[in-house]
Formats: sequence, C-alpha cells, structure tokens
Amino acid sequence: MGTPVSISILPHLRYPNSNVPTQNFSPSHNSSSQSATHSITMGTVSKVFNVIFRVGELCSALIVLGITGHFLWLLGEAGAYADSRIILAVVTASVSTAFSVITLLPFTFAFLAFPIDFVLFVVWLTTYCLLQSVSTFQSLSTTQLKV
Repeated sequence: MGTPVSISILPHLRYPNSNVPTQNFSPSHNSSSQSATHSITMGTVSKVFNVIFRVGELCSALIVLGITGHFLWLLGEAGAYADSRIILAVVTASVSTAFSVITLLPFTFAFLAFPIDFVLFVVWLTTYCLLQSVSTFQSLSTTQLKV
C-alpha cells in the first residue's frame, strides 16, 4: 500500500481550536518513494463568483437608488408628496448598496451572509410589487392595435 494522503475538507472555515478536519486516503498504486500531503481547496471559484455577483448587486442597487433619488428630487421641486413606497425603494437600495460594499471582498463572512441575501431578495420583490401596484403604465395588447 502507498502512503496516506491527507485532504483538508472546508479549509476556509476557522475552528476555535484551529484543527481542520481531515480524511485520509490511501492511493492504490505503490509509491513508497513519494510521500505527499495534498490540500484540495475549492475556494477560488466561489471567491470569483462572489465578487462578480456582489458587483452586479452593487450596480443594480445603485441604478435603482439613482432613479428613485432623481424621482424624489423631481417631487421635491414640484412640492409634491413622496409616497411611502418610493421611500421603501430608496431605503432598500441604500441597504443593498451598503451590504454589497461590505461583503464585496471575498472573506469568510461574505460567504456566510446568504441569509441576509435572502432577506434582501424578499424585500426587493416586495418593493417591486408595491411599486408596480401604483404604476400607471398600461400594457398594449394586440386587440388595441389598429392596423
């Protein structure tokens, strides 16, 4: 039998006693001259996707924040009342912007922040539904077209 190879499982998590759980495997070939300990980490791909998705979240939140901020500025110039749904959209975009900036760097806490991502997703859906319910845009159906 060959020498056992130690493979680290979940190396990016830090445990209080700093012991990383390992599992020993014995290779089927006989290589007594090569004694090696291999550490397989799958963190690079998840770090890249984390940064890509956080940049997308940041861009989306900034776009919504810019549009609703401009709309609030126009309402202020006209002396009109800002609906609470518009304020909810601004607050949601502001919280999403702050959260995506905080979790943009690929640290361990950014990977473990998925419950907050889910809560923000639900708040974004709620905000969209509330804004859609006050929209005056009417879709044009094919029966309304006169050819």
